Amino acid sequence: MKNKKVLIGGFLVIVVIGFGFFWKMQNFNQKKGEVAVQGASKKEGSIEETQTDLSGNAYADLESGKIVYFYSKNCSHCKKVVAFLDENNIYSKVDFIKREYGSRGVWKELSEAALRCGLNPSDVGVPFAYYERKCYVGDADAIDFFAEVAGIKNKK
Repeated sequence: MKNKKVLIGGFLVIVVIGFGFFWKMQNFNQKKGEVAVQGASKKEGSIEETQTDLSGNAYADLESGKIVYFYSKNCSHCKKVVAFLDENNIYSKVDFIKREYGSRGVWKELSEAALRCGLNPSDVGVPFAYYERKCYVGDADAIDFFAEVAGIKNKK
């Protein structure tokens, strides 16, 4: 009788662990990846976001020749950059790839970009723009960079 209870208890533990693992994998697979911005239309103060597959070369965006902009929705400095992008309609003037920090694989890509610029990845954060092996870290640098590539004068 005691062995039967131990066996049933062990079985239940395995089922619970298996269910937890399955649930975690399902949620992991639903996380947002990359957001491509290529003359994208805006919706309610932000760009129209589309999810794309992150399989393949993790650094393909860095090698694409396009600007890659890393941001976080919860970052106050990133919100300043977004306000500048919105106010100056940068989305229609500059093609760039917008990557949300915290999404699967994005930290690895941001770290690789920092290394390509000779920066220590642990010393950088968002907002962060990468273009032609040059990095623009912080809201002021990112805003100045986007103003320059959009061909507008930035009021400091």
